[in-house]
Amino acid sequence: MKIISSPKISLILIGSIIVCSCYPMVSAQLVEQIAAPDTNPQGSSYGEWASKWWQWVYSIPQDENPLYDETGAKCAVKQVGSVWFLVGTFGGSITRECTIPSNTSLFFPLLNTECSIAGGDGKTEEELKTCAKANIDRAISTDLTIDGKKMENLADYRAQSQLYNITLPANNIMGVSPQTTSSIAEGYWIFINPLSAGKHEIKFGGQAGDLTVASNMNFATQSIYNLIVK
Repeated sequence: MKIISSPKISLILIGSIIVCSCYPMVSAQLVEQIAAPDTNPQGSSYGEWASKWWQWVYSIPQDENPLYDETGAKCAVKQVGSVWFLVGTFGGSITRECTIPSNTSLFFPLLNTECSIAGGDGKTEEELKTCAKANIDRAISTDLTIDGKKMENLADYRAQSQLYNITLPANNIMGVSPQTTSSIAEGYWIFINPLSAGKHEIKFGGQAGDLTVASNMNFATQSIYNLIVK
């Protein structure tokens, strides 16, 4: 979720894929399943969904937060409406199992960040935008596989939000006192239209930094969701 942008710890969301031009028909099928980045799926742009994703994830205390869930048991926490959010990891690979209602869309980041006043990332909207852009500019790969089919052209799915507010409860994952603060989100996001009933596997993630050198600024993670739609 947040790429490391300063001495403080940040988060990121990621997965794994090798883009291969030998699957042109597969990519075409996935494009039909995934909402185009310049559209407004279910009435909101990708940037607006990004702010909603962060508002959701930051509203959940750490002990109930899906980001700390190693099995998928908490994937339904505070999920409402016809769009559910998926999360990644704080680094490394994880596999989760999750049951979602039929006719439910999914929204999640392949690699993303947010910059907020409470997080010490800036004091003005322009400073927060600059921070978010600089963090995502460090991305070196983004990956997505759905039911064994690899998605191409993921660079098209980069989006930045407008300024929005997040409300942080007690024991929040930012590790600050409860408060409401302003934030800007940016990243590579995916909106998947409702999947058919049955079992599905989604892998997503990416990498940031320069993996040819040792640095605590480097980050790589993969999330695998085994979904049951019913």
